[in-house]
Amino acid sequence: METRSETLDISVRPPSRRWEIRSCFLTALIGTLCVANMQHITTLAATSLFVFFVLQTIGSAFRELYRRLKCVAPFLLFSFATLLLSDGIPITWEAAKFAILTAARITTCVFVVSLLKRRDIQEYLAGFQAMKFPSVFTATFFLTQRYLHLLLRQTKATLASLKSRLFSPSLRLKSLKVYGQIIGGMTIKAIDQSEIIRQAMESRGFSGQIRTRKADSIRCTDLFKSVAVILVFLLILIAEKLYFTNT
Repeated sequence: METRSETLDISVRPPSRRWEIRSCFLTALIGTLCVANMQHITTLAATSLFVFFVLQTIGSAFRELYRRLKCVAPFLLFSFATLLLSDGIPITWEAAKFAILTAARITTCVFVVSLLKRRDIQEYLAGFQAMKFPSVFTATFFLTQRYLHLLLRQTKATLASLKSRLFSPSLRLKSLKVYGQIIGGMTIKAIDQSEIIRQAMESRGFSGQIRTRKADSIRCTDLFKSVAVILVFLLILIAEKLYFTNT
């Protein structure tokens, strides 16, 4: 029922909030490249604020953005701590500056990628096929998206079963052994299931290509949004180069 409601929501989305997948994907890609070349916290903060404004304009939910930041947070904190201690103790200013800049870049990239807000999977596949992506990429994207949800569901079920057995998470050796056994068991089970799925797909005549519907046409409003957002990204990057170079 949840998948059906998302599909219906796409079809009745107001024209001002529609953004064709190909133009939106190109905008997010160029925006990510611009963010990767930014060297100062000020411009990264300005880019994040601008993207947040765009997300509100196209009707992206703040809860979805929060969910993505929450997923990235553990990896972000780990990389931040690693870079912070890269020069050892005591912490140097160069290491701290680089760690803060990297964390800001990653956070801003999450904002930019959020332009590709949740859509129907068929819309992604149709857009990738229209952009002439290799069929192996489209098939891999579809299968990864499909079975990643199954993996998360299985992980939640495993954690729930551990809690029901009064297992208390900790960093003690006994708990780490339990984690290792669970991860090992899930890995072996995933390998066995992938082999069964491969055989089932081949028995049904799967040749590596996934049939998709025809991609939506690119409208003038889609081009206007993409050009406007890309221009702002480039202007922020150029302003950073000119201002901070002169100062």
